[in-house]
Amino acid sequence: MPQNPLARAAIIFGAGLAILALGIASYLYLQPKPAINQAQFDSNATGAQGSYGGPFTLTNDDGARVTNDTYAGRYLLIYFGYTFCPDVCPTSLSVMTQALDRLESEAPKKAAAIQPLFITVDPERDTVEVLNTYVDFFHPRLVGLTGSSEEIAGVTADYRIYAKKVTEEGASDYLMDHTSAFVFLDPQGRFIRLFTHGTSAQEMADALAEVVKN
Repeated sequence: MPQNPLARAAIIFGAGLAILALGIASYLYLQPKPAINQAQFDSNATGAQGSYGGPFTLTNDDGARVTNDTYAGRYLLIYFGYTFCPDVCPTSLSVMTQALDRLESEAPKKAAAIQPLFITVDPERDTVEVLNTYVDFFHPRLVGLTGSSEEIAGVTADYRIYAKKVTEEGASDYLMDHTSAFVFLDPQGRFIRLFTHGTSAQEMADALAEVVKN
């Protein structure tokens, strides 16, 4: 290191700035990247219902081909995630399970009107068999859906879900960086609201009970 105090100070200051910039970049990269948010798609907003979501054809965790019409007439509570997710997905699905359990005990008809769905953003690994085992850990009516890469890409695009494969240098496996939120649709497939990551089970149960008409 240079002996000149000013030179040393300049080097230290520059190194500090580099470390700070790296820290900020890392922080921003690790933050969830929601492609949708409640304010943007509030169900009262003009045009929200006509510009969000759409029909889909996927394969459920029993191996049967299903479409959005399979669930016609029911409220849909959809989570986009993947079974290899280390923490966020299982936490969110556990909250959903608790919320539906509470609703079933307090308003069983309203709970029965809601169909929970888990749509994978990682079709490469989330096969029918993998999904079938995974959904059993959560609510008994939770249905897992997978499909081809093209089918999943189409659904995530229609529902404005961010999903990207993240591979660390030298790693043999990968993670999926994705939007972590539940999408709630009415029986006509129209957007109602989001439940973002961090919503409590009681908050979700109360909101569902308020909206569902049964």
